[in-house]
Amino acid sequence: MSINGTYGSRGKSPSLQLAVQISPPGNLIDLDSTLGPSLLTGTFSYDSTNGWDIEAEVADLSLAHIWQFFDSSQQTALVKVMGSIIKATELQIKGDVEIGLGNDESRPPRLLFKYNYSLDGRWNMGLSFEETVSQDITIESLLGTLSPNDGLLKSMIKQVGGLVLVRKGSSSRLAIQVSPEMQGTNKKINLQAELHIDRFVFTYCQYTSTDEKSVLKRFLLISLNQFEIPMPNIPVLKQFKSPFDSLYILWTDSDVKQSDLAALNPSLAVAMATGNAMSGEDEEVFTAGFHTGIMSDGRVLLNHTFGQQTSGKTAPNAQDNAWFDPAVFPTGRKVDTTSNTSTVKFQKRLGPLTISNIGLKFESGNIVVILDATLKVGPVEMQIMDFGLGLKLSDLSNDTFTFIPSLSGFGLAINSPPLDLAGALIKREEFYMGGVMAAFKPYIFQAIGAYGTVKAENGEKIKTAFVILALGGPLLNINGIQISDVTAGFGYNSDIRFPDPSSVYRFPLIAMGQPPAPLDPLQIFTELAETTWITPVTDSFWVGAGVRGSAFNMLDAKIAAVFKIQNGALSHIGIFANCRAQMPQSGAPKLFASVELGITAVFDLVNGTLLILGSLSPTSYVIDSSCRLTGGFAAGTWFGPSPYAGDWVFALGGYHPKYTPTAYYPQEIPRIGISWQVSDRIFVKAGAYFAITTKACMGGASMLATCDVSGLHASFSALIDFLMNFDPFHYVLEVSINISVSWSCYVLFIWVSFGFDISASLYMCGPPVYGIFTIKVPIKNVTVMFGDSNGQNAPDKVCLDTFRSMLQQNGQGNKEELKISCGSGLSSKDDTTGHWTVRAGTFAFDVRSNMTSTLAYLNGTAVGAANKVYAKTMQLTESSNGLKIDLIITVTDISSDDQYRSDVISGNLPAALWSPYDSSRDPSVSNADKSALLDGSASTISSKYGLSVRTPRPHLSRDEIKPFKIRNVIFPITLETGALSAPVPSCPVQDGSWEGKETAGETITQKRKNVQGIWKDANMRCKGFADVWVEAMDWAEFTAVTQTPNRLIGGFDMLVRGTPLISCG
Repeated sequence: MSINGTYGSRGKSPSLQLAVQISPPGNLIDLDSTLGPSLLTGTFSYDSTNGWDIEAEVADLSLAHIWQFFDSSQQTALVKVMGSIIKATELQIKGDVEIGLGNDESRPPRLLFKYNYSLDGRWNMGLSFEETVSQDITIESLLGTLSPNDGLLKSMIKQVGGLVLVRKGSSSRLAIQVSPEMQGTNKKINLQAELHIDRFVFTYCQYTSTDEKSVLKRFLLISLNQFEIPMPNIPVLKQFKSPFDSLYILWTDSDVKQSDLAALNPSLAVAMATGNAMSGEDEEVFTAGFHTGIMSDGRVLLNHTFGQQTSGKTAPNAQDNAWFDPAVFPTGRKVDTTSNTSTVKFQKRLGPLTISNIGLKFESGNIVVILDATLKVGPVEMQIMDFGLGLKLSDLSNDTFTFIPSLSGFGLAINSPPLDLAGALIKREEFYMGGVMAAFKPYIFQAIGAYGTVKAENGEKIKTAFVILALGGPLLNINGIQISDVTAGFGYNSDIRFPDPSSVYRFPLIAMGQPPAPLDPLQIFTELAETTWITPVTDSFWVGAGVRGSAFNMLDAKIAAVFKIQNGALSHIGIFANCRAQMPQSGAPKLFASVELGITAVFDLVNGTLLILGSLSPTSYVIDSSCRLTGGFAAGTWFGPSPYAGDWVFALGGYHPKYTPTAYYPQEIPRIGISWQVSDRIFVKAGAYFAITTKACMGGASMLATCDVSGLHASFSALIDFLMNFDPFHYVLEVSINISVSWSCYVLFIWVSFGFDISASLYMCGPPVYGIFTIKVPIKNVTVMFGDSNGQNAPDKVCLDTFRSMLQQNGQGNKEELKISCGSGLSSKDDTTGHWTVRAGTFAFDVRSNMTSTLAYLNGTAVGAANKVYAKTMQLTESSNGLKIDLIITVTDISSDDQYRSDVISGNLPAALWSPYDSSRDPSVSNADKSALLDGSASTISSKYGLSVRTPRPHLSRDEIKPFKIRNVIFPITLETGALSAPVPSCPVQDGSWEGKETAGETITQKRKNVQGIWKDANMRCKGFADVWVEAMDWAEFTAVTQTPNRLIGGFDMLVRGTPLISCG
C-alpha cells in the first residue's frame, strides 16, 4: 500500500494506491453461499475541488460487494435486486460509481452501471450498454446478467429467450433503471429494463420491498403490435386487418396484485382494472406462471394462463436467501406449459367478416389465437371454425414475426328460399365430424356424423363413429293424427348421454328435424356439431329412433327410444318424450293454456334401476302468459343387482320440506303449482306435493297472495304439511293461515302506518273427520271444534286376515298368496290344466309368498335360519314375539333317497309394512316424533319370502346285472410245454379284394385326375350294382345315388386331401 498527500492553499489532495480483497456482507449473505471475495487493485485520490477519483481493476466483483455505498436503510433491498449482476472488470468512482462488465458470450457486452448518491440522501442508478453493441442482445443474455439463474428462469428463457432486443452493430435504446418507489407505507426497490421498438415493447422488472422478510420478485412483459395476419386467398379478405390491437406475453414468478401492476406497468394496470379495482380493492390480477392475452380498445379482452409453477420442497429460509445466489433456488423449479383453450364472446364486424368468438391456447411452443368467424356474401354464408393463428415464441425477433394460420373446420350455407342448403366439416387431430342439411319447405333433411381415432381413458386408441339422420315434415295423417319428423341414429364405440326432463327438447334424436323459424342452416348444424351428447367409449354401442305425432293442432309429442349395448350385452333402454299442449289451437292470437312437459324413462339393466321422471317447462302457463305453471314427478324402483333392490318411490311435486331423501332417490322435484304476477300490485303463488315411499306417505300445500294498492298492503299465506300411514288410513293435518293488512300515508306531514294481523290454525284428523279451528285477532281468540271427536283417536291395529287381504292385489284369491313359477327346465305348459312338462336335469321352480316368512321348510327340513317377522299395521312392537309365518313345501311321489336342493329367496320389503311398530313415531298419534319418518335412510327391511327348489343331484345308474353261472363263461386253456402265458389268437386275414392298390408309374396329379375320371365315366359308376341295392331296400326316392357327384368333383382338391386308391379284386 502506498499513501501520498498534499495540503495547501489550493486544498487537500491525498492519494492512495492499494490492493484490497472485498467480501460481501456477512449479515446479508448466507454462509453457504458460493459467492466469494473480490480482488480490487487501483488508485484512490481526492481533490477538494473535483471530489473522489477512484480507478481500479477488479475480479469477480458483484454489486453485492459494494453494498456499503448504498443507502443504509435500503441496503438489503438493493442487494436483493442487484446482487446477481457479477463479473465486473472495471470500476471508476468520480462522484458516481461506474462498473463495466466483461465480454462473456452469455452476457451483453459492456454493460455500464452508474450509481449516484448525493449528500441529501437522494440517489439514482442506471445501467446502459455501449453506444454500438458488438453482439446481439437477447432476452436470454440480458436476463442472464440481471436475474438469478434458477429453474424458473430457464423455463421462461426456453420459451422467449431467443427474442433479439438489440442487433449487433446497432445503437442500443435499452434503458435500465433502478429506483425506490413508495407504495403505501412500504418502500419498494424496482429494477426495470424497458425497450420500445416499432413492432413490440419489452419490459422486465425485478423488485422487492425494504422489509427484511421480503423476497425478490420478477416480472416480464412482451407486447406485440402491428402484426400481419395471413388469410386464405379470398379476394374479399385480402385487406383483412387484425381484429385486436395487441397481443402480450407475460411471465411472473409470484402473484401480482393491482397495486404492484400499477407500479410496474401503469397502462396494463388500467387495461386489467375491474370494478373491484376501481372501488379501491387491491385484487390479484396475475397468478405466478405464464400468461398471454389480447388487448382491444385499451382493455384486456382475454387473459389466458398456460404455465403454472411446479416445485418440490425447498430448504428452510430458501426464499429469504434466494436473492443473492442462484444456487439457493431449487434447480428443479420449472413451469408446466400444458394448456387448454380460453375463449370469450367477441363480436366484431370487419367488412363481410363477422367474428363471434376469440380464444387463446398454448400448444407445442406456439401461442395460438383462435377465431370463430362468419363470412357472408349475398345468399352464401361461410363459417370458419377454430381458425387458428399460431405464433411460435422461439422464432420471435424484432425484424419480423408472423402468424401461421390453421383451420379446424368450415361450414358453407346457401340461404335462398324456398331451398336452403348447408354443410360443415370439422377435423380435430384424427377425428372428423361433419353434416349436411337440405330444406325445402315444409321438409327438411339433416345428417350429422363423426368418425376417427381417439384416446380412451386408459390411453388406448380406439376407432369411434356415430351417425344421426333426420327427415322433418309431414309424412302420414291418420284420422287427424299427423306423423312427422322421423329421426334415427347409431353409434359404434360411443355412448350417448341420456337427458334429464328439463333438457329433453335438446336431445339430438328429438331436436333434429324440427327447424326453428326463421331457418338458419349453419347455426342449426353448429349447435348439433358442438354437442356434448355423444362421447367415445370402448365396447359401447347404441341405436335409437324418434318420431313426432300431433293431433288437431293442439297436442304435439316427439318421442325417441334408445338402446345401449355395453360389453356385448343390453345395458340401458331409454324412452324420452317432449310433449306440448295448447288450448285453443296453436296459431290463435291468444292462448288459454300452453303446457310443455319433458318425460324420461330409463331402464338400467346394469345397475338395476327403473326411473321415470317428468318436469314442466318454465314456459308453461294457464289463463295468462304471466301465470306460470310449475311441477314435476318421479317414479322409481330398484331391482337386482342393485344394492337397493326392493326399494321404490313415487313423488308428485317433491317431498315434505323436512324429509331427507336418500342419495339415490330423485332429487329437487319442483312443486306442482302456479306463480302468477297478476299485475304490478297483485301476486299469487301456490304449490302442492304428494309422495309415497317404502317408509312413509306425505303430502302438503302452500299458498301466498299479496296486494299493494295506494299505500295499502295485504297478504294471505297458508301452509300445510302432513305425514300419514299406509293402512289403516288415518291423517293428521295442521294448517297455518296468516292474514296481514297494513296502510301507510302522510297525516299532517307525518308518515303514519296502521295495520293488523290475523292468524288462524286448523287441526284436522280422521276418519271420521274431526277438527279444531282457531282464529287469533287483536281483540280475542276464537276456537271452534267440529266433527266427530272419535276422529282424533289413533286407529286400532288390524287383524291378521285384514293384513293378508291388504297385501293381495285386486282380483287375487287366497290361492294366489303363494306364487309358483318355473325357474328353468320348462319344456311346455298345458293352458287347460296348468301342468308343466319339464326337463328333469335342469328343472327348478320358485315359490314366493305375499308375506315374509319366519322359516321355510322343504319336505320337513328347515332351510336357513329363522328370523323375526313384524307387521307395523298390526302394531307388533319389537318387544313382542312377532308373527310366526312358516313356508312349508312338500314334494310328493319321490324316492326317500332323492334329496331335492333348495335356496332361500330373500330381498328388501317396505319398512312401512314390515318394521316393528313404535307408537312414539306413529304419525297418526298427536305429538308423535316424526323425525325418524322424515329420514329417508333405512326405508326397507331385509326379509325372506320364498324358496327356490331344484331337482336332486345326479347319481350313478341303478341298473343291476342279473345273476348268471360263472362256469358258463370260463374255458380251460392248455399251455404248451415251457410257455409262460396263453397264446394270443391271430386275427383272420381279410379278403384282399377290398384292399386299395396304388397305381404304378403315375404321379400324384395323374392319380387324382384318374379318380375324377372314373366318377365321370358312366360305364364305371357301377350303376347296376347300385340299382340292386335301391330296389332291395325300396329306395325309390334315392335313385339319383348313381349320378355324378358334381359338388364333390368341383371341390375335389379341398374336400379330398389324400390320394384315393383304386379298388381291385
